[in-house]
Amino acid sequence: MSHAHLPAGELDRRVSIQRNDNTRDASFGSVVDNWVNLATGVPARRIDVQQTETAADGIRISRRISGYRIRWRGDVTPKMRIVEGTRICNITEVLEYGRRVGLDLACEEFSA
Repeated sequence: MSHAHLPAGELDRRVSIQRNDNTRDASFGSVVDNWVNLATGVPARRIDVQQTETAADGIRISRRISGYRIRWRGDVTPKMRIVEGTRICNITEVLEYGRRVGLDLACEEFSA
């Protein structure tokens, strides 16, 4: 069933969408990540899907998979990331919700 719109009450979080404008380090010539805001204050709904923890060499790593639903935008790609407060989640997949009603963003976050 396709919805004509996304009710504002369902979009209970505000996120930033960032893209990576890689730059070159002037001294060494290496590529440096430079994340810049594509959009801020984007209304979103978060759905936490799965969280796993692994340990290797005494380091515990947590992986959280989440989904974010936002209103339709034509400029979001899997090379971007979502920032919600202190959470930084890499977008792994962008799916259309309805017919240009919204986007479902599959994301994953790693922390040590």
